[in-house]
Amino acid sequence: MRLYFGIATVFSILVAVFAIQNSELISIKFLLWQLPGFPLAFVILGAALSGMVVAWLFSIARQYKISKQYGELKNYTHSLEQELLKYRPNRQEKG
Repeated sequence: MRLYFGIATVFSILVAVFAIQNSELISIKFLLWQLPGFPLAFVILGAALSGMVVAWLFSIARQYKISKQYGELKNYTHSLEQELLKYRPNRQEKG
C-alpha cells in the first residue's frame, strides 16, 4: 500500500510540474461549446483528475466483486464444514 501511495505522489508531483510549465492560454472547443483563453494547466490537471476518478470507480467495482466472491466462498466453506460434521464420527471420551 505504501508503494501505491508513493507512486501516486510522484505521479501527482510530475503532473503538477508539467502543468505549471505549460501555463499558456488555449482555446477549448467541444461540439457547439467554446471557451477561449483557458489555461492549459487547468486542462492538464482536469484530465489527470478525471483519470483518477475513473480509476477510482473501477476500483470500487472491483472491490465490490471481490467482496461478493468472499461472501460466497465464506458461505460455501461453512456449508462444507457442516457437511463434514455429519460424516465425522462422534468422539465420546471413555472414563
